[in-house]
Amino acid sequence: MKNLVSTFILISFVILSCNGQNSKKYQTISPKVFATKMLDNETVQLIDARSPEEFELQHLNNAKNIDWNGENFEEKIKKLDKNTPVFVYCLSGGRSKRSANKLIEMGFVEVYELEGGITNWIANKFPVKK
Repeated sequence: MKNLVSTFILISFVILSCNGQNSKKYQTISPKVFATKMLDNETVQLIDARSPEEFELQHLNNAKNIDWNGENFEEKIKKLDKNTPVFVYCLSGGRSKRSANKLIEMGFVEVYELEGGITNWIANKFPVKK
């Protein structure tokens, strides 16, 4: 019985270790790091996950509006390059978090989420397009 329990624990440990190594996750980063990483990459895909109405009020320069709550979010995401870094934000972080998870689930390699959304971006005195 003792050997059976030891074997079970060992197998569980191996399975959990392998799963952890293969799982990919997006990174939530501060506005400063977000801006720096975008500048450091020659090509980026910048996604605003808010509604078109919110996007029209103000957004980050060169952002593409792909509404998380829109009818065809996944269809629009499928048109992006999975091997090019994706930077995603929303108002405060809820929609961008869900968007970032979906991007990873869909096989995107490098995904960054703006911590605190555009609200935090503005609070840190970074520019927006109006």
